[in-house]
Amino acid sequence: MKGKRAAPIREFGILLDPFWILRGSQYDHTLNGGLRLVALSPNELAFAGSGSYSGQAGATWAISGRVTDRKVKAAITYNGTLDPGYRLTLTGTVANNGSVSGVAESSQRQALTFTLPAGSFASVLHYVARIRSAQVQRHDARFQFTIPASVPGLAGTRVTVKVHDGGFGRARDGYAAGVTGTTLTPYRIIGGPGVYVHA
Repeated sequence: MKGKRAAPIREFGILLDPFWILRGSQYDHTLNGGLRLVALSPNELAFAGSGSYSGQAGATWAISGRVTDRKVKAAITYNGTLDPGYRLTLTGTVANNGSVSGVAESSQRQALTFTLPAGSFASVLHYVARIRSAQVQRHDARFQFTIPASVPGLAGTRVTVKVHDGGFGRARDGYAAGVTGTTLTPYRIIGGPGVYVHA
């Protein structure tokens, strides 16, 4: 296995209650429950969900989009009693506090701004840790690291990772991780070339 350090874990989060401003008027939109989240790569997340506009009963909408690093792109399409088919295309940036601000354009060519409150996109985990106790045998590797002090609540936790290089591509590769001394949880590899084990 190449390298002496674990790769950083990227930030992903959850979208909450946007509102739009058009000509000085605020239009609150509320997300119904959570979003369906699909990690597409270590730094890209797809999301989809539904919600409603508080200004009129039956004014429902669907949202789908992607977060890539700190950029958000999404579309909201109305599908209820208010303007079915009306669509908003959003482009925004995630700030350090998890808030989002950006611009939107409607299917009627209206130019809007939008904001999401602080914490709308919250970091899951993000750190870099030095690998310890690396063991490599043919196509398999096992290593450990300790979560650094910069991660409140998890600092000092020892993690064990086991990987398998199944050949070209990621289809037969394996990745499992967990707290050292417990059962390791297998995770699907969702992007990149896969696992490369090299002694």
